[in-house]
Amino acid sequence: MGPVDVEKLDEEIRKLQELRRLASDPSLARFFVNSNGHKSTSGITEASMNAVVNAAASTGVSATVLAVCRSLSGEFTIREVFAGMNARGYAFKGNAKKAVANALRKLSTGSNPKIKIVRASSGRRPIAYVNP
Repeated sequence: MGPVDVEKLDEEIRKLQELRRLASDPSLARFFVNSNGHKSTSGITEASMNAVVNAAASTGVSATVLAVCRSLSGEFTIREVFAGMNARGYAFKGNAKKAVANALRKLSTGSNPKIKIVRASSGRRPIAYVNP
C-alpha cells in the first residue's frame, strides 16, 4: 500500500458534504434512494449523511495508521504509530492521539483484524501490536 493522498481524501469529504447539503433539500428528495431501495420522500437525514462523511474522514486516519503499522517490524505501540504519522506529515483534526488509538482499536478488532494485539495494556505498559 502506497502513501495516502490526504488532498484526495479532503476532496472526497468536500464532495460528500455537498451531497449531504443536496440530499437534505426537500425539493431534491425525489432523486435520492433510501437504504431499503425505495425513493426517499423526505430526503436523507442529517444523521445518516453525517455518518457517511464521518466514515470517509475516519478512513483517512485508519488507512494512514495501517500504512504506518505495515512499515513497522516486530512489536509496536501507539507511540511508534503516532511518531510514524507525524513523520509522514499527517495533518490531524482534533485529538491526534485519540484518533490514532481509535484507529488501532478498529484495526485490531472485528472479524477480519488487520493487526494483532500481542500484549494487553498493564499498568503503565501500553498495548503492543504486531502485523499478522
